[in-house]
Amino acid sequence: PAGLCPSTAVPQPVLDFADTAIEDPDAYAILVSYKGTLVERYSSKHSITAESKLHGWSMAKSILSLLIGARQGEGHLDPASYIRAPEIGDDEKMRRNLTIENVLSMRVGQPLDESLGTSFDLWTAHSSAAYALEGLPRHSSQDGEFYYASSNSNLNSRELRYTFADDAQGLAEYLEYPWQALFAPIGATSFACEVDPAFTFVFSSFCYASARDYMKIGQLILQKGSWEGEPVIPAGWIESTTRVVSERSPEYASGWWRKERQYPTAEFDTPVISATGVSGQYTLVIPEHDLVIVRLGLAEGRSTAWWNSSGSPLKVLLDSLPSTPR
Repeated sequence: PAGLCPSTAVPQPVLDFADTAIEDPDAYAILVSYKGTLVERYSSKHSITAESKLHGWSMAKSILSLLIGARQGEGHLDPASYIRAPEIGDDEKMRRNLTIENVLSMRVGQPLDESLGTSFDLWTAHSSAAYALEGLPRHSSQDGEFYYASSNSNLNSRELRYTFADDAQGLAEYLEYPWQALFAPIGATSFACEVDPAFTFVFSSFCYASARDYMKIGQLILQKGSWEGEPVIPAGWIESTTRVVSERSPEYASGWWRKERQYPTAEFDTPVISATGVSGQYTLVIPEHDLVIVRLGLAEGRSTAWWNSSGSPLKVLLDSLPSTPR
């Protein structure tokens, strides 16, 4: 499919899944795209509509991954290069192998403790990227050890900024770039993403959009970076950043989670690529079933019951759908 087509012409199990998932009292929206046909359910309890802009939290990390891919495709960014990071010396960059691609895959050790207290400081600092490196305890990674840290995404947000000229025009181009390179080409025009006081996007955590526009991000992944027949993100970048990076920590790729590796108890026997945000924000892409699912809402504990356990509604749905060769 070139995009998304609202319709009722979908298998009954897809409708049943959407109806079951929206019954979660903390769900805001459940969207399912099956073979490009869209099913939508919104919470009247929370006064959510198709136009509501919802906080995706760490799903912004996946958006950053796409933007880095777009910039690489334009020839303006080399993922294998070391980050500039003027706060630290070249010796530390080499010792920790602080390349853009390793920062993206969270395999550079621990820049910040991933706790709420530190994260709040990270989000309110003048420069979220500088704060991630200045005067904080850091630990070296060993042989690509995975350590999830939101600060890594803000470091790479600044690396994206460095690919534009260091002047007013360059700043304007950087601030327009997510819309010019990604959101506008796929019609995801509801997106709003925040910057810190240094005018660096806080892609660790702060983008807001309608559920339909999060769905378009997932559909773009399913369509290997193309939209309506036009390339938006290089297909090779989509493939390389959504696949397993290391068997030592196979649950995280490069800005995307692999849920079938993160939760073996869910008994998925197919790749499940996910943009994931705290408190139950998910964009799940399941290529072998031509399926994308968006769930937005609250309550991390209860919100996972529909997909991450044996016999879950999602497992039932997948078992009912034929596989689609990709």
